[in-house]
Amino acid sequence: MRERFILTPIQKHIWIDQILHPKSPRFNIGGFAEIKGDIDIAAFQKSIHSFLSCQGIFRHKFSEENGEPFQFVGEEFSYQVDFIDFASKHSLGIERGLDWMKADMEFPFEFKEPPLYKFSLLKIADNHFFWYVKVHHILLDGWGLSLLFRSVSKVYNQFIIDNEYRNDKYHSYIKYIDENEQYIAGPTYQADRIYWIKKIGRIPNNPFKKLKLPNNLKSLAEINTKTLTIDIDVTTYNKINAFCKGIGVSKFHYFLGIIYIYLARMLRQKGHMITVPMLNRGTKEKRNTAGTFINIIPVYLEFDENIDFSELLKLIKISLKESYRHSNYPLSHILTDLKMFFLSGFPMKSIPMKGLLEIIYLKYFHCRITARMLTYLFISASMLNLIM
Repeated sequence: MRERFILTPIQKHIWIDQILHPKSPRFNIGGFAEIKGDIDIAAFQKSIHSFLSCQGIFRHKFSEENGEPFQFVGEEFSYQVDFIDFASKHSLGIERGLDWMKADMEFPFEFKEPPLYKFSLLKIADNHFFWYVKVHHILLDGWGLSLLFRSVSKVYNQFIIDNEYRNDKYHSYIKYIDENEQYIAGPTYQADRIYWIKKIGRIPNNPFKKLKLPNNLKSLAEINTKTLTIDIDVTTYNKINAFCKGIGVSKFHYFLGIIYIYLARMLRQKGHMITVPMLNRGTKEKRNTAGTFINIIPVYLEFDENIDFSELLKLIKISLKESYRHSNYPLSHILTDLKMFFLSGFPMKSIPMKGLLEIIYLKYFHCRITARMLTYLFISASMLNLIM
């Protein structure tokens, strides 16, 4: 009988959400890389296979019994990369390729029909390709997606230069599942639990209560959200980077401060709850392991409206640093705990349970023009010039 493993808290959250919305592509993550020059398709295929065979998460399959989801590790497999030739079908190969990828991202995966990932090589002109990747979020987070692009490029380069493949060691996501179980059963989990109950318990009334909903909606929960992508030119990015270095904060703090100011002015209220992603990969082994490690922590920000922008960013940095020490505690557990205490008469009457479920989520907001965001990369023919 195959050994079963529980889902990690973030995996379970994704599972439940996807089951409730089976036709939604909200958990499709991915991107593409542009390759100019000739490419050895056979070597590219072997490079993909090499990466998949070294990362255990790509063998994971998901099922449920009596309403409880579980995962198990399947047999070793061989994956065939799709090759699509747009160059011979149409003169506008680039536009056709971009349209095809955009449309494909709108098709959701089904848990009962693995694999939960897709790799395609699109020829858009002579010596010009798009390398397209789509993966279900239950398998990978943003860092894992970046790891995929970097690792496959590295293996391909090795073959082109040395004419041989050097497989990496096997990386198992099961180690993280076991570690997470130990954490939940240990004293650190309880200490983190107390911290978050006290931290979130200080939040005042629902900051979104002033929003005016359309007449056909009764709750913010009924609003469908979309991702907005804003490109920053290199000159502006360099100015932001220099400013942040000058005052000792990161670009993440900068953009978080911008969002806080926007919310404060839009809603005319100083206090706002914003949830931010944590990589949750504190060791080298985790950083080299594909999987969904990310956790989400809620951060409540409230500052005087006349505060200097530089000082605002420094205080945001301090607030985040305090919460980072307790960042292993799952957001789903925070919400569950607060609801239990609220209903049992715990003296935190001001906890806005509805508001907590309507917090802003900065998904994969790394604020770096690198492969971390993995929206667009440029790769030379040999992939030696992969911009990271």
